[in-house]
Amino acid sequence: MRTFIRRMFLLGGAAAVALNIAVTPAMAAPTSWTVGPMTPAAIGANSTDTVFQLGYIPMTCPVLPVRGSLFSATGSPGYVGKVTSMVFGSSGSPCTTALGPVTPLADVSTPWKIMATEYHAGTGVTSGYVTGVEIRFTVLTCSGRIAGEMAMTYTSSTGVMALTGAPGHQLLFADTTPACKGLWADGEVATLTANLGVVTPAGGVVHPAVTGS
Repeated sequence: MRTFIRRMFLLGGAAAVALNIAVTPAMAAPTSWTVGPMTPAAIGANSTDTVFQLGYIPMTCPVLPVRGSLFSATGSPGYVGKVTSMVFGSSGSPCTTALGPVTPLADVSTPWKIMATEYHAGTGVTSGYVTGVEIRFTVLTCSGRIAGEMAMTYTSSTGVMALTGAPGHQLLFADTTPACKGLWADGEVATLTANLGVVTPAGGVVHPAVTGS
């Protein structure tokens, strides 16, 4: 019996150590974020590999230009940037689905916020999410909106901001019209993935760097 109790004590101690290791990164989340060499830094980006998974129907976009800015901040998570423009496709290169061309409209009348949660010093990658996302859409006679958050990473060395579609930050359908029945319903999940090459307005090769401490 004593041997059993001793083993349980040792196992309990090991579990406590493992739990401590698991929560340490969250406890060490940065509270100070630095954007350089200039802050605020206007950003212009474009993705050529955008996939917008509308429920079970994928939409691809040949071009996805984005505009906004990055800036130094404090807080955990830190409000380090905003998206002020996102355009899905163009007149010559529209976004398409199996149902035909689609032109979603990004509502940035209230800029979307770029929030930083973790900084990986070894790789120079900042991870976080974009919140306040509002996208309106019309497909055939069906219309509605998609709202919520998108997971993202930013790599300082390349200036690439990736919308990863990682779980934990979701975009959901809302205000879908009756004509959407059989296609989409309110509460269904949509996922946007894209690699945005972020550059300065002048087209320079120096990308804004984001670091956390």
